[in-house]
Amino acid sequence: MADHKIYLQNYDITMDCMNISSRNIIYKYLLERGVEKKDVVDDLRKSGSNCISWFTKKGDVKVKNKIYNKFIQLLESGEVRNPLSSKLSEFIMPTLHNFGETLYACRNSGLTRIELTVHSSQMQTFEWNSSLLLNTVQFMNECRTFATSYEKQWMALVDKHTLAYCHWFNSITSKKQGIIKKLTKNEDPMVVVANLSFNNRPTLYQIYNSLESGLETEKVLRRVDENITIVPSQRNSFWSTYPTTKQYHTFEEMGLVNYKGMHIGWIDSKQAKSKICLSEMSEVDYSAKEENINALTTAIDNITLDETRHIFIKENTDLKPSF
Repeated sequence: MADHKIYLQNYDITMDCMNISSRNIIYKYLLERGVEKKDVVDDLRKSGSNCISWFTKKGDVKVKNKIYNKFIQLLESGEVRNPLSSKLSEFIMPTLHNFGETLYACRNSGLTRIELTVHSSQMQTFEWNSSLLLNTVQFMNECRTFATSYEKQWMALVDKHTLAYCHWFNSITSKKQGIIKKLTKNEDPMVVVANLSFNNRPTLYQIYNSLESGLETEKVLRRVDENITIVPSQRNSFWSTYPTTKQYHTFEEMGLVNYKGMHIGWIDSKQAKSKICLSEMSEVDYSAKEENINALTTAIDNITLDETRHIFIKENTDLKPSF
């Protein structure tokens, strides 16, 4: 690859573990075990309270150690380079079979990922990498963790926070999870809004005119009848359907149960073909302070729009583990 001016700068090694912890607990543990404060990455605004990173060295090689709650990361984050995307489909149709099995096996305990970034211009040996990962696991062996099911973490989110359009906005990291996608000619914007809204929660519906870079329409809506909330599939469809030949698990099996009206799911192919509307919507009085969406409105406004009108559906939450 050097002939084509392509050089290795770093590579990642990962391991998934049962149980979860928090940034504060791990931070205190690191300091107690001799890690210097200056070596812990000060990135709370970027990574949130469910992730922590610190630097170490093995010989002359610099290593970034990162530990985070993988379940939370799937809920609140999409793709790194996409300002608004979703990974919720990984719960029931994982892109990697082995990861899907791990995700399912840890549904009653929680899932933590250890990620080591090796800053090296050449790939180290298998033995070297294995030793590095094993040493990190042994170093963290006495850190306090909690066996907390996906279901309990999901319920804690519903109980304590305001959910967003499919999905969530984290006011610490400004991470957003949802869809940014063009509507086709046969897609009614209000039907899409209705299907993506949550039961008993307000939905802020905004249309921007990108040619004038201004807000054209704004309404606050609520569902008239309760129904499921459609969440994105691997193809980021507004009409996500369960496949007839391939399905690993349901959202309920993975702990994302119908709780206090928060009922996410997919529809069948017949409903998708007919572009079904899951619930009628009614307009309600708007209060930004009451709905606690000012921070999210600011974050959404910073997304670059193309030459189409985008519909953004927004509410606000901070997502924290349930102990």
